[in-house]
Amino acid sequence: MTVEFNAGGDLVFSAQDLGPLVQELLGHDEYEFWYTVPSAWLAPFAELAGLEAADPIRGLVANWAGDERFGQLQALMRSTNYVRFTSY
Repeated sequence: MTVEFNAGGDLVFSAQDLGPLVQELLGHDEYEFWYTVPSAWLAPFAELAGLEAADPIRGLVANWAGDERFGQLQALMRSTNYVRFTSY
């Protein structure tokens, strides 16, 4: 998982899953996905996730690292209208 700001100021989470389990579940051995928090929604997202809007990446690393915590953050992101989900 990587988290960075894109050229437009959006906060972008990107990840890739590979291997036999992905093949079994999805029919191909690679799965890539992104969560994008548009810059206009960064402040409300940061508040919801308990982050400082001025430095959300630091808060993400400190508070949402690890598979279990990131799974909780994914559920939180999917429950809002702040975050766009893309995959292939």
